[in-house]
Amino acid sequence: MPQRDKEKQMDMQKYLQRINYDGPIDNQATTLYELCACHYSHVPFEYLDVFGGPRRSMNLDEIYNRVVNEKRGGLCCEINALFAWLLRKLKFEVEFIQMQLYNKKTDSYDGDLEHMVLLVTCKNDEKFIANISGCAFVRPLALIDMKTQVQRCGAYRLRKETDDVYLI
Repeated sequence: MPQRDKEKQMDMQKYLQRINYDGPIDNQATTLYELCACHYSHVPFEYLDVFGGPRRSMNLDEIYNRVVNEKRGGLCCEINALFAWLLRKLKFEVEFIQMQLYNKKTDSYDGDLEHMVLLVTCKNDEKFIANISGCAFVRPLALIDMKTQVQRCGAYRLRKETDDVYLI
């Protein structure tokens, strides 16, 4: 199917209705915060069918159909990929990145880079880590080294390891 036809099937306004967002459509940090909050509260993180359910696809059209038309949720990589599509339509710059969480109980970082999140750049070059998949933080984190950022579910700091590695 040509890209034009796919774009007709993936309707940005219908997506915004699905997440119950009716705010401004601009490339600002405040818009990013509100979009994340709306998405997080209206699209569930679904992972039960990973254990024996139907095979999952990373086809964006299929993810859109499941999340928007069928009003379902998805895995982190699925719903973050769909959210990246929406943000790009709204003129945000978006990159996919991997995340690793710090475990206070073991006083270490768990395993390998195990979770997909988004690096989002707003028009004024503010950078944020966005995660709408139900794992860890729920509001975007400003990409600032060692700044404590408090949310309802905890306090977070990004620690810069190298130019392209931050640990949460």
